[in-house]
Amino acid sequence: MQPTVQRLYSLLFALSLLALNPWGETRGEIWTVPKIGVLIALYGLNLVLLWRKPLRFDSQQWLSFMFWGFWLAFGAIAVLESPVPRRAFWGQDEMGDGWFYWGVLANLTLSNTALLRQYPHLLRSQIKGLLLGGVVLVLAMIPQLIDWRIDYTQTMGELLRPGILRSTIFADHQPIGTYSHRGHVAFVLSFLCILLLLLRRWRWLSRRNTFLGLVLFGGMLWMLRTRVGILVFVVGVLYLLGRRYKRTMIVLCLLGGLLMGLITFSRPIEGLPLIKQITSDRVYLWHLGRSGIRQRPLWGWGFNGFGVAYAHLVEKHSDNSRRIEVIHDVYYEAITPEGQVEFELLISNKAHNLILDTWISTGFFGLISYLSLLGFYTYQAYQSRLQRLEVLVIIYVTFTFTWFEAAQFSHLLWWGLSLTARSPALYPKGQCREE
Repeated sequence: MQPTVQRLYSLLFALSLLALNPWGETRGEIWTVPKIGVLIALYGLNLVLLWRKPLRFDSQQWLSFMFWGFWLAFGAIAVLESPVPRRAFWGQDEMGDGWFYWGVLANLTLSNTALLRQYPHLLRSQIKGLLLGGVVLVLAMIPQLIDWRIDYTQTMGELLRPGILRSTIFADHQPIGTYSHRGHVAFVLSFLCILLLLLRRWRWLSRRNTFLGLVLFGGMLWMLRTRVGILVFVVGVLYLLGRRYKRTMIVLCLLGGLLMGLITFSRPIEGLPLIKQITSDRVYLWHLGRSGIRQRPLWGWGFNGFGVAYAHLVEKHSDNSRRIEVIHDVYYEAITPEGQVEFELLISNKAHNLILDTWISTGFFGLISYLSLLGFYTYQAYQSRLQRLEVLVIIYVTFTFTWFEAAQFSHLLWWGLSLTARSPALYPKGQCREE
């Protein structure tokens, strides 16, 4: 394999964390669409290399095709049944994880598995790209700690109103690096920390470099002051090291719990009981999500369907007899009996829970197909010769218990799960699980 191709993979994987369009008008155009574009470029590059050699599929790959096919098929039905099929196909502007995105992820995951069977040495180029991208991401976040008005867009420094930039980034959401929300970057940094520990476990990384990486990524994760990111880090470390370093893990759990408690009570929400304070009132969103599911339990409201369901729930239980005209990305238009157009904000575009968001978006059949897909890959990761690869699913499920999937970062999980290929050449001797 030519060094140019290896460097190209490293560059594209770095850009999957860093890509943004500073001239975009919306959050999606600035932070989401460029990252999806990088994934499409990666898929195209995979196809170019795979075209050179004949492909042979084993039973694992055929099962992968089947599970992805079921998920995309039920998702397609949800799109057709959606009140807003265009939104369901492309996804909400910022979230971006509509049917099209999942089609890209399916092709990227399957092609990357096939690629690493044919060219196993490219895995190191991919990992190198992610780590280098993470370093640049942290460097981009440091100036934002000093001046919250830095967002790397063409309107950088311009205010929409006090505390809000023209790009709609809030002062208390910084630092965000090359993402539209610090919650997104919190998962990326947590993922990179766990990836470092996995690489060390497989003896693909020296102790010195592992330590330096953890200091860099973990230090910035701590400075984000995002509870879910800290929780993901603690859960991942416990799973990987809990049996060997019990005392250290107890201290880590105590420190993590203390930090999450301090973050919770340092930014209280007035008038809410303790459980809603801890979850930032996710409980209310979950209640709305269950209500939306009851309205359309079988086929859902289409991808990113929580906002659509919310608009219909509001109008159904209101007394003004309005009719929904258009549902936009963050608000919707409703027409009164007198013909006047009124605008209402959407409380959220996600229920902030993986199960609820999948069910409300793709219905019961979509939920079952998605959980089957995720379960299949989790089992394959557990059986993989790469020890503890399943930890990536564990931290992802932990994160999405109170957060959600989004096109800016969800590809990281599926890249990790594409490493379940049963190619002996992929695993250096003595560094992985014995057969």
